[in-house]
Formats: sequence, structure tokens, C-alpha cells
Amino acid sequence: LSDLLALAEPYFVPDIHGLLVGNNLIKAHLDLDQLDAAQSILDKLYALNRPDYQQNLRFWDTEIAKARVEKAVAPKSASFEMLSVEGPVWLVPNSEGSSLFLNKDTNTDAFAVIGGTAEIANPSETVKMQLADTVGRLTRALPLFIAEQIGLRTTAHATTLVPWIVENHGASFVLNGNRWSDKDVIELARRNAARNRYVVTLHLKSAQEPWSVDVRVLRVQDERLLRSFSHTLDETRLEASIPKLTGDLIASLVDQNLAQSVEPSPLYKVPEGCHFADYLLRLEQLLALRCASMETTPRGFLNNEREIIEGNIGLCADYPHNFTLRLLLAKSLLALSRVRPDIMPEFETKLAVLGRDQPMDAECQKVIDAVIAKAISK
Repeated sequence: LSDLLALAEPYFVPDIHGLLVGNNLIKAHLDLDQLDAAQSILDKLYALNRPDYQQNLRFWDTEIAKARVEKAVAPKSASFEMLSVEGPVWLVPNSEGSSLFLNKDTNTDAFAVIGGTAEIANPSETVKMQLADTVGRLTRALPLFIAEQIGLRTTAHATTLVPWIVENHGASFVLNGNRWSDKDVIELARRNAARNRYVVTLHLKSAQEPWSVDVRVLRVQDERLLRSFSHTLDETRLEASIPKLTGDLIASLVDQNLAQSVEPSPLYKVPEGCHFADYLLRLEQLLALRCASMETTPRGFLNNEREIIEGNIGLCADYPHNFTLRLLLAKSLLALSRVRPDIMPEFETKLAVLGRDQPMDAECQKVIDAVIAKAISK
């Protein structure tokens, strides 16, 4: 294979030889464990912007990601740190668009929302590396969504705490098979910020159907359990269960005078129906993009980066007047530009068409244009 690549690859012209030859080159590099070289060919094919190539290219994207995971050395112990996401993952405080949403008193009580744990079928007895799956993504997306809802539908602040491993020159999210102890989450909340008055923990049970999530609300000051309940989840219809879970939780916080209910900004709209699960996915992916841009995160942490943006564009096309989704797309682009500035030109045409054919009102469009311009110019 090495000899064949040395003979053939110098003559490869992507727009002439296309997918047929590109497939063979990628496969040869993968068989030789030359992952960066395989990625280079893949990027050249993606740059052609051929819709008929996309399914094949995403296959190779996943294969390269699997190969990187197989090469990664799993940490011997599950030591981790907590990443902190203040407010909605798409609305960093004092960033573009934040002035259009509710401005809160900095002295307002805050909630720390913690997930990252799940009971799964056939759990591993040792720490291992793997690509993100539905269960893992949900243990991150659900806390992000609940923190977002608390932050935008009540007077309280909310921060999502995400368990994260940085070890052996790698980086990854943590999925723990055991629920957090009350003592541990209280300590994590105190360590994160002095203003954290309450902790909400979420533990997913996905080992058997129907799935469910256990929710616990604790007060930091006296470590008292204020509420504990379980809510059934239909993993095929998350839109039927998660909004109800969130509504019940917020109603409980208000009833116990832990927070006051407020009317969210009219600009904040969450997709409904089958698009709700897609929204959760895009929240989790924006978290991954933000993590990928950290200095300690090596290249290879992300995979299928283009699908993240394509999926966001598709969601915006389905909800053309939804500012929340348009801002989520723009912030995803900005986060990706810090990691893969080389692929930003691939989205310029679709973004221009979206802005031209489905513009927002002037004030919102100004925010979106500013964020996208910053991303594209990197």
C-alpha cells in the first residue's frame, strides 16, 4: 500500500478523479494507520461541495473518528474536572445577542445543573474510550436544556457543570455509570461558584425500557434534599416527555420559593415535534465545539464537524423566523471557526442564501450577521 500511494497520490486531482479514486486513497491511508493523511484527502473531497458525495464522506468521517478512538489510550482512573457553562450554551454572558434577552441581577441565586451519569445495559467494568452515542449525548444535552430553561423562564441564574477528562494527551466527556452522591454534587457546586445556592442532578436510566431520569434538587447551604422525583422518557419521542419534565421541575422550584417565574423573551422559542430532539442534539454539539476550541483539547476530538453546521442550517430552514435557532447556528459556526477555519468557506453560499431568502428582523439580523462575519473571517 505504501508503494501504491507513493505512485498514485501525487497525481490525485479531486475535481477530476473525485470520489472513486478518493475512496481508495482514504481506505489505503486508514489501513496504514495514517489518519491525518486520510483526513486530508477527505477534506479535499468535502471542499468540492458535491451533495452526491455527502453520504460516502460522512462514512469516512466516522471511520476516521473510530480509528482515532481506538488509538487513544484510556485513562487508568476516572479522574476528571468540571467544565462550567453559564446560561444557555448559545448565549455566553455579554456576547452577541445577550442584550436581547433577560438581563439579571448578578446577586440573584443560582442553580448548578449536573448530569453525566447513566445506567446502561452491559456496562464496562473499566474506563474506556468510545464515540458519543445517544445515551452519552442525552446526559449532556438534558442538563444544558434544563439550565437554559431555568435561566430564561425564572429569575434565577443557572450553570451546567460537565464532567471532563484531560489525560494522556487526550480529552473527552465523562459518562459515569453511578449517580453522583449528594455530598459530591454539593461540593462541586460550592467549588464552581459561591453564588450557587441549589443543585439539580439528573441521572438517566437507560438499561431497560422505558427509560427514565431521576431528578434531585438540593440546597447547598444545609445540604438538604428539597425534592426528588423520577420521570419516564420515551427515547423515540423526547418532545413528549422532556418539556413536561422541565415544566414540572420549574413549577416545583417556584412553589418552594427557590425562584420566581418570569415570561421568557419572545425571541426564545424551542422547536416542537420531531425537531425537538434535533434541537437537543445541536445544544450538545455546540458544547462539543466549545470544548474542542480549548487549548488542552487535541485535534481529533471532533468528528463530522460539517454535519453539525449542515444540521443547524436545516433546522433554521424549517423554522425561518426563529432567532434562537439562528443564534445557535451562528454561535456554532463561530466555535467551529476556532478549530477548523479551513472549512468555513464551504458554508458561505448556504449561509448567504439563508440570510437572503429568510432574513430576520433588522435588530436580530444585525446580531446574526456580526457573529457569522466573525466566524467566516477567521
